[in-house]
Amino acid sequence: MTAKKNTEKKGAQSTPETDDKQMAARIKALAANRTTPAHVLKRISRLTEVLSVEGLDSILEDTPVMLAEQYRQAAPHATTGKAKKAKAELVALVERYATDADLELDAFARYLSEVLRIARTHPDMPSQLYNDIAGAWNEYVNTVIARANLWDSEEYVRLVLAEEKRKKEAGEEGVAL
Repeated sequence: MTAKKNTEKKGAQSTPETDDKQMAARIKALAANRTTPAHVLKRISRLTEVLSVEGLDSILEDTPVMLAEQYRQAAPHATTGKAKKAKAELVALVERYATDADLELDAFARYLSEVLRIARTHPDMPSQLYNDIAGAWNEYVNTVIARANLWDSEEYVRLVLAEEKRKKEAGEEGVAL
C-alpha cells in the first residue's frame, strides 16, 4: 500500500505582524523598484484592484504611490473571502520579492524608534544616553533635510503640521520638530 501524497497547495498566508501602513510602504518600494519583474508588478496591480473592489468599491491609478494608497485604504476592510485571499497573496508576493536590504532598513527604522522611545520614557534610563542617541539621529536628519532642501517641501510641511495637530489633540505643548 502506498501513501498518498498531499498535493493540495496552501493559499498565501498573511502574517499577523504585518501592519497595513508598513505593507503599503513596502508595496510602494517594490513597485518603484526598476528591477521588479513585470509579471510581479502586474500581479500587485491586480491584487490591489481586487482588494479595492471588494473593500472600497473604487479603483485608483497604477502608480507606486497609488498602489500603496489603494492597499492602505482597502486592507482594513478586507472582509470577504476573495479580499482576504488577495490580501494574503499580496503580502506573500511583496515579502517574496523584498530584498534583504529593504527588510534590514525596515527593521532598523522599527528598532531605532523603539530605542528612542524607551530611552526617552523609561524612568531608569539615563537622560545622557537618550540625549546622545537622539542628538546623533537629529544631526543626521538635519543634514539630509538641508542637503535635499526639504524644509520648504510639501511633505515636510505636512509632517510638521500633522505632528502639531497630534500634540494639540494629546494636550502636549511645545514645537513638534
